[in-house]
Amino acid sequence: MYSDVDPPPTQTVRANLARVVVRQVLRDPGAPGATAAPTPINDITVTEYEVRYRLASGRNTPGVDVPHPIRGGLTFTIQGTSTVTAEFDLVRLIAKQESPLAALKSSSVVLTVIADVTFYGHDQAGNAVSATGSVQINFADFG
Repeated sequence: MYSDVDPPPTQTVRANLARVVVRQVLRDPGAPGATAAPTPINDITVTEYEVRYRLASGRNTPGVDVPHPIRGGLTFTIQGTSTVTAEFDLVRLIAKQESPLAALKSSSVVLTVIADVTFYGHDQAGNAVSATGSVQINFADFG
């Protein structure tokens, strides 16, 4: 993914949205050959997410090496074997106005980070669940 920290004068700086497609899978579907399917108590309700940024080099000081982590509300329920698609802020607008991204304006430097996104929620019995995925982001003044 590419994130422009300083678009041309005719455009405005924007947050970067990401799309997640999720489905549930039974953790223990039973004996081999047995047919198991989720029941309504297995439905998962996602309530929030967190994005933490890191560099492959291991230098990960928020506000110095990488943008500050973010947390946001996001609510949807995955029922049975259905698939749910949702959009969320992967990079907030304010991050482009703070260090280290603000320093990339009018520069030819590209900052490549990995964003680890964790979604938090619960099943209908109240058990906590979470899932994490990662995406690479290239920040630069692409204008």
